[in-house]
Amino acid sequence: MQLQNKPELPSPEEVGFRPHYEEETLPGFSYFRHLSRGDRPLITMEDLGYRKGARPDFNAFARRLRVAVCIRVEIAGMGEGTSAGYAALTQHFLMFTAFERYANEIVGVQERRYHEALPFCEPGPFKEIHRFIKETDTNNALWNWLMSQKANRHQGSALLSFRNGFDPMKAVYVSAMLRNTFAHGYLTANPQGVEAGCVEALARKLCAVLYQAMAEDFWQRLGDAEKKLRQKGKLPKR
Repeated sequence: MQLQNKPELPSPEEVGFRPHYEEETLPGFSYFRHLSRGDRPLITMEDLGYRKGARPDFNAFARRLRVAVCIRVEIAGMGEGTSAGYAALTQHFLMFTAFERYANEIVGVQERRYHEALPFCEPGPFKEIHRFIKETDTNNALWNWLMSQKANRHQGSALLSFRNGFDPMKAVYVSAMLRNTFAHGYLTANPQGVEAGCVEALARKLCAVLYQAMAEDFWQRLGDAEKKLRQKGKLPKR
């Protein structure tokens, strides 16, 4: 997975901070640490619109995100298609747990408000998921199966809102259902009646969209906070 539209941020050499491992998968992370560290940090989590005191949680999120992006899964003893499907579901599981950390512990929204967790990302990719499902799940078998697994009416309502085109950001609940049903052992790489490769394709698409969206949301928050610091003269103009 490759991130698009990366922002131009100060380099470690320009500002004088140490790059961290997580920088590779979350550009801007090292600069964020530089601005938010110490007894008198230049920015707080609240300046970024995050939950007060959530800085340690952000570090944990960045580590989990790195695992989700970098993991490579090989499953022996299965056919190529089945193995690829389970590999995609495993990576998606990790990516969604990274999103849950970002939403719950950093932004501060709960499960039924997940669609509000990424206010600064572009909605376009989430709209693409709507089209992607229709083109990939041509017989609606996977969609119907996911709907049959909803735990409560709130999940069903969110899924239908997305399906009917009312709110593209509610695609996160498709991701939530895929994660939950896989984690609890109900979803397989090739469910009965679902076209071959459909589960794998959807899991990979959701992974890529969530990854880009979380990065964009973070970049926008960081850029806005940095701009305010420059306006106040606390950082030199670029």
